[in-house]
Amino acid sequence: MSLATLSIRRPVTTLMGLLCVIVVGAIALARLPLAYLPSVDAPFIGIQIPYPNSNPTQVEKEIVKPVEEALATLSGVKKMSANATADSAEFNLQFSWG
Repeated sequence: MSLATLSIRRPVTTLMGLLCVIVVGAIALARLPLAYLPSVDAPFIGIQIPYPNSNPTQVEKEIVKPVEEALATLSGVKKMSANATADSAEFNLQFSWG
């Protein structure tokens, strides 16, 4: 006899089996010691440097290149990106875990 045939012929047995699974699952969930939102320090940092009344090429030459050279000396930097816009420079650094 297949599971589908048993479920159709004996609906009360099927419902009781489903109810048992739900009750056991609820008890297990209540006793499970999980942290739903664990404390994790993501190894990312974003830096924004305002430079009013300027254009992107000026920001790149005067801000982005010197700051990139200074940030490149940090240990553990995995990835670094910079963006020069009118009136500001933005840096994103990704560090290695640990």
